[in-house]
Amino acid sequence: MSKKFIDDFVKLPVSKMAQKMSDMTYLHENTEVPKSHYQKILQQEVLEMMAQDSTMECVLLNAILGQLQSLQKESPKLFLKALICMEKGIKIDNMNNRIFDSLEITYQEYQNQNEILHQDISECYDYQYENHGVSEEDWNDKYLS
Repeated sequence: MSKKFIDDFVKLPVSKMAQKMSDMTYLHENTEVPKSHYQKILQQEVLEMMAQDSTMECVLLNAILGQLQSLQKESPKLFLKALICMEKGIKIDNMNNRIFDSLEITYQEYQNQNEILHQDISECYDYQYENHGVSEEDWNDKYLS
């Protein structure tokens, strides 16, 4: 079996590998690419490189989407509440009754209005939090009359 260039290439240290790549690139129509360009790429972490690749990004996105869909299917109520907590920066450790009730009422509102949009959910939570314990009708009577 004959030995190939790649067999020796993969055994080189990064700096020599980068120089060889620069030399090979020059052989194509005298295209100059500095050794430092290749060296920088060769020294990147594998996950960082994968994140830059659109194909790999799609694979990772698909995995995350699958997890989110599974969580939503398992508990739609907790899923929506978790999204609101993420959106609002709510920490579970700091949750009080007002926040808990506001999340619960927001979920109930969402259930009643099946086609509520993300911004509407966020605004609904803000309203529930700001007007804790006040019905919309009472609030309208007090502030709009």
